Amino acid sequence: MRKIFNLMILTCFAVIGLSCSSDDNNTTPVDPVVVEKPLELIADQTEIFAGDTVKFTARSEKEVVEDVEIFIDQVKATNPYTFEQIGQYKVTAKAKGYKTSNTVTITVEEKLPILVLSIENPLPIVDRMLVTFIVKDNNGELVEDAEILLDGKKTMNPWPAEIGEHSFIATKEGYQTSDELKVTVIEPEPLFITTQFGENTIMEEMDVHFTVRDKNNTIIKDARIFVNGHSVSNPWKATAGQHLVRAYKDGYITKEPLEITVNAYPTYTGFYSYDGQTIEVNASELTFKRFELIDSTVYSLWWENTYSSNNQGYCTVEFLTPAIHNPDGSYTAVNPSKTTDITWLNARVYDKDNFWIFSSSYSEDFTGIYQVMNVSGRLGYIHANYHLKTKTGANKPFEIEFNGDRKVINYNF
Repeated sequence: MRKIFNLMILTCFAVIGLSCSSDDNNTTPVDPVVVEKPLELIADQTEIFAGDTVKFTARSEKEVVEDVEIFIDQVKATNPYTFEQIGQYKVTAKAKGYKTSNTVTITVEEKLPILVLSIENPLPIVDRMLVTFIVKDNNGELVEDAEILLDGKKTMNPWPAEIGEHSFIATKEGYQTSDELKVTVIEPEPLFITTQFGENTIMEEMDVHFTVRDKNNTIIKDARIFVNGHSVSNPWKATAGQHLVRAYKDGYITKEPLEITVNAYPTYTGFYSYDGQTIEVNASELTFKRFELIDSTVYSLWWENTYSSNNQGYCTVEFLTPAIHNPDGSYTAVNPSKTTDITWLNARVYDKDNFWIFSSSYSEDFTGIYQVMNVSGRLGYIHANYHLKTKTGANKPFEIEFNGDRKVINYNF
């Protein structure tokens, strides 16, 4: 009986073993789960001009990912990629085992000319030197009205240099901003400049020779000359106006500029006529003579002397303008251009020996104007139009006209 029981148990184990073996052989294998990593796309620039090239880099968990494919507007592209057409482009990256990257937008604008900034002055740049900037485009064409920025703020051109390190750029609408121009300004050694005239008031068109010396009175032969901030030759052909002259050499500067006044040659047209004669003229002077009390009223008395071209004589016209009575009791002359209330007194013609040869003194017979146009480029002169004549039927016909520069005496315009 015991043997039969043991046999039954063994049979059961055998059946169970066969069953388990059969189940193991029929199990379906399961594939491992693949987790895609995130992918970050980075462009070295996102706002560019047509024709510029962009390089893309893909990263995952701060590590650079190689063998990525770049897609621009869903079309596979090279890396780096050159954008030839203006517009906006959507760029993504793909790589096996990674999710599709973020989208990078590239904006492409029309390619603009590039500004190129330089300075006219020789190096080194020293303190208080007037630095003149030149702006051109990348084709070498001069660009007018570009703004110069000093350390990010608009500055003047020419710029008065200050000791230190400075950064400049040039900007203008329609152009790409220039590269940064770094300028170092140092403390200079002094130079002193003189001319051959010994005085600083000369006439235009003269050849001015400048002599430059250092603090030891040694002549500096190769110094450059600048007039009003612009480089000139030495000798320099003088032009009318007020000028500041400096000399420069490496490490030197004229700390106190030489001031020069260059008088323009007068420009004029005119004549005076009397007794049937017409005399051409080439110069005139307006003189404030004094204040005159006439019938309890104070007037300003003026003389205009106009000289004949052949040096054979001159004409003098006397006239009055109002005078302003000041609170302190003094008077101020009213110049002829400030009033139409002119009283013409008389006109006289003199010969070369100062003998009076003609006179017309009936003031009611005169009609005339005196109009100051502007202060002349010649020191102490004004530019005015002046015309006086007797009325038709006057006892002694007379006429004078002088349009142009004339010297002013005893009065400041």
